[in-house]
Amino acid sequence: MVQRILLIKEAISAVLLSTPKAPTVLTADEILQLEDLCLLLEPFNKNTSIVSANQYVTISHVIPIVCGLYSTMLKLESKLQTTEGYETCAYLAEKIKQRPFIYESRSTPRLATLLDPRFKKPGFRSPQNATQASILLENELAGINRTISSTSTDKNDEPSKPEDLEIPEIYEFMKEKLSSRIKSNRADAIIALREYAEKPNEPLNTDPLEYWKTRSNDMKQLQVLASKYLYIPATSTKSERMFSKAGEIVSDRRSRLKAKNVNMLLFISKNYELMN
Repeated sequence: MVQRILLIKEAISAVLLSTPKAPTVLTADEILQLEDLCLLLEPFNKNTSIVSANQYVTISHVIPIVCGLYSTMLKLESKLQTTEGYETCAYLAEKIKQRPFIYESRSTPRLATLLDPRFKKPGFRSPQNATQASILLENELAGINRTISSTSTDKNDEPSKPEDLEIPEIYEFMKEKLSSRIKSNRADAIIALREYAEKPNEPLNTDPLEYWKTRSNDMKQLQVLASKYLYIPATSTKSERMFSKAGEIVSDRRSRLKAKNVNMLLFISKNYELMN
């Protein structure tokens, strides 16, 4: 809205000057204040669209976007032209520290950030929060390994040997050592996470869901956790849009629609493109 005002400020001034008893036109200082305001609010507008989208992963964007917003506020200080702009910038930076920074300590967004191959640990502002998130992910991965090992029925079966291959008796000591070795779910989780963390970060235009689809062989347990967390929406905008659409369908003239029919109409409305 402020951008539109600045784009047509000359036309607005002309209308105000030619209209009796109209408000005074914008002064040069007020125009500078509006320009500073646009500069500060533009990053919030763009990134709100990112975390409110429906067609791609959004939850893993929360922590990196918060870090980016705070860094952007600090960089914009040198571009501001008014005292009001500096005060607004300081206010926004302080509010970012007070409220959105807390998402780094919440399980769902920080696990999603780690499991997004574009971000991982570099997506965090605080190395300590990244380390705590890694420990939490390690615990979840160890739990999955424990579940898989307890439900596996063929795990202790010896692999079949070719008929023409005889194992010399001299190697029997290795069989005894291998059979006595205790398998550690925690160690497996640590190794899997280390291998994943050491891989280079994927480009920012990578679809993390497509990335994890191809990792069923080498990182199957991590793939399970990625499916668990990356599908979580970052905001409630999708459900709110559904409520708004339902309000349009169930109007005063269509107040007797059955719930089943409303559900069908909403489904068609949201999936029409896929149906085509």
